[in-house]
Amino acid sequence: MRSILTGAAAALLACLVPLAPAAAQSGAAATPATIDIVFNPPLDTPLRYRVVRDRAARKDWPAVVTNWVEELHFARAGDGFVAHWRMDPASLPAEMHAPTVAPMVAPFTGTPIAFDLDAEGNVLRVRDWPAAQARMMAAVDAAAAIIPANERDRVMPQIRAMFTALTAETAPSMLLRNVDPLFGGGGLSMKVGEAIRTPMAQQVPLLGGSVTMDVTVTLTTAEPGRTATLVSRSEIDPESLKQLMARMVDRFGTSRDGEKLKREFAEKMPEMLVTEGSTTLIDLPSGMPLRFESRRTAKIDGKEVPVETLTLSWLH
Repeated sequence: MRSILTGAAAALLACLVPLAPAAAQSGAAATPATIDIVFNPPLDTPLRYRVVRDRAARKDWPAVVTNWVEELHFARAGDGFVAHWRMDPASLPAEMHAPTVAPMVAPFTGTPIAFDLDAEGNVLRVRDWPAAQARMMAAVDAAAAIIPANERDRVMPQIRAMFTALTAETAPSMLLRNVDPLFGGGGLSMKVGEAIRTPMAQQVPLLGGSVTMDVTVTLTTAEPGRTATLVSRSEIDPESLKQLMARMVDRFGTSRDGEKLKREFAEKMPEMLVTEGSTTLIDLPSGMPLRFESRRTAKIDGKEVPVETLTLSWLH
């Protein structure tokens, strides 16, 4: 049972997106000694970011490091921006060309999907949601090929239901999950050495819930007009995480074992503290990260277990 529960935890953690570097907002007034981060991305030119995901080994799977390139293209739209996003097909590693995986990736490598952003770079919604949803569902349906045949008829309706429940406003966190930390970086004003601590709630749209966390952001170094380095630490509330994991048990447990799983879950799930630490080097003229790295770990029964590392690098 412990392996089932920790496996469920790993699946849930995969749904959580790393926080944007400026997720904690400061209300301090600007002074000459204050560094202001303004979202001002280059317009009408592609921005290419290398994505590296380093997933730690588990009992049932080996460590996996995967990297590819995702492209962004920004344009002004009223007081905000529109961002066009896609995965670069030429950058995809061999494992993404495997016959069972390629159909899940292909819908996101062609015509870019457009998103509305506010003035600070926060993603508001998907533009032309019906068309984007059709592409997303094509990828979801392709996932049936990797589900064991004896489980497919039971599991796929549940998976489809989770994705069809997404809206133009909730889908961006799934579509942009690899590059989500690049958005929402504007509006932060801090002095070097200053730390901001704030409680936050991160929505998990696929499960219709959220997790709460304490976030501390520190401006560690800055070269005015050039770069700034932000260090962030987030601790996810164990109780809110357990509640979401219980939702997973409810959704995917069979009628035969669902109640048993829920009882054992309540009795045996260890106190689990999930921590994410990230470092972001920001290009101040554009407000875009030059490099972002986050490391997510889980402390289970007092033992720290690595989960995943995400690195984003702006390719100039």
